[in-house]
Amino acid sequence: MQSSKYQRTAARTLAAAIILLGAVGLTRGDGAGPVQFNSKLRLHVWAVMQIGGEQRPVGDTPSPTPLNIPACLVWGVRPNGVSVQEVAQEIQAQSIPGLDISWMNLSDADFQHLSDAKGLQFLCLVATRLNDARVENLKNMTSLQYLRIDHNTDVTGAGLQKIKGLTALKWLDLRGTFVDATAVDALKQFKALKLLIFGETRIKTNPADVAALKAALPACDIHHD
Repeated sequence: MQSSKYQRTAARTLAAAIILLGAVGLTRGDGAGPVQFNSKLRLHVWAVMQIGGEQRPVGDTPSPTPLNIPACLVWGVRPNGVSVQEVAQEIQAQSIPGLDISWMNLSDADFQHLSDAKGLQFLCLVATRLNDARVENLKNMTSLQYLRIDHNTDVTGAGLQKIKGLTALKWLDLRGTFVDATAVDALKQFKALKLLIFGETRIKTNPADVAALKAALPACDIHHD
């Protein structure tokens, strides 16, 4: 069973993200519905219907009949007692556009398996024990438009250098990581960014770094409070 705490937090965080993503023009994913979905895996399926809307529970799988996912801004899954390896395989097999595995204590093996989910457009990895070594497993996820890696204190500028090839990114949330001036050059490579958040990091304390990012990414809404 999903905890009520998770459901409330996920609803708030994803809803806030979608408000901003809509404001900066994030495109809808190919799997934005209406579609039918079912799985043999235990997954919590969610959808966000419109800009400003909350994460809406669609249902849980396996289901006696396929779940009807209506036309929406984005939909995705959260595993409910199944492994990251199984979820990554299911994402590939069924072209699932979104995955939220935030607040899970993931292992090196989990992140290695996550690298197989290359078609993802939306990925939430909040507080998952992500670090610079594990960040490398994200480098081939070139379809990603939305990435939250906030509140992972072992992510530094060296980690961001490993994913600077994710040039489709439009949203990147780095709050509560340990990025500093060494991350600025990597961040300048994300030319498609429309929203960058790096409050609670060492970048925000250096006005010169903030100015350099604003100059390099003039179309990006930069939040560093």
